Amino acid sequence: MQARPVSECFPCSFYFLLLLHNFSRLTVAVAVGLRHLAGMKRSLCLAVTLMLSLTIPVSAQSVRDEATRDVIRQAEATPVIVALQATSETMGEITWAHESQDIAYYIVRMSTPAHPAYTFVSGTRAGTGTRHTLPVMLSPAASYRVYAEKTDGTIIISKAFSLPAPLVVHPNPATQTLSFILPAPDADQVVIYDLNGRVHLRLRLQPEHAPFADVSALPAGMYRVCLSSPSQSWETTFVRP
Repeated sequence: MQARPVSECFPCSFYFLLLLHNFSRLTVAVAVGLRHLAGMKRSLCLAVTLMLSLTIPVSAQSVRDEATRDVIRQAEATPVIVALQATSETMGEITWAHESQDIAYYIVRMSTPAHPAYTFVSGTRAGTGTRHTLPVMLSPAASYRVYAEKTDGTIIISKAFSLPAPLVVHPNPATQTLSFILPAPDADQVVIYDLNGRVHLRLRLQPEHAPFADVSALPAGMYRVCLSSPSQSWETTFVRP
């Protein structure tokens, strides 16, 4: 076999060595990159650990501060809601007692089963005196709170207050007896009068008997029923056909 000249083999050998050199450099570059990536991963882990170590104590301190504010808030005299009465089917008035010294504003908030968070209903400047009233929207099963904001920014919150349970009578219309579903166990005084205000029947309910009134002797017409306890009163209407 005839040997090839060296000048013909040299280009192939040169390109092969150049390719091998470049591959070696690429391998080194990849290895260095992987080492840098591992270092970045360790740095990221250290950064996250440091952030958590700083955040957790701050959160715990925030909880402690909030608990302290609650204790201070409970220690102060809070507004006391004394009445919540309907003025129409959808509106009412809420009345509360509170010494308004150092109070800037009063705000009434309402919570319902559909929207449990207390939301703004109405508000007013504190003014003077110890008794305050604001109009409010009425909603079934709603509860209300009064928020008193002091001049220094402190907020004092009243206990939740709800509309009293209604007086329910049945059957309606009634021809013989009118039964009551009592809204309070101590409600025992019943007065039935017509729309002109004339009293037709007075009675005292006996706790050992079912609460009802004999309305068979009443003339046909619409009547109002007033039920009262030592501290509250309720009203509703019924028809005697």
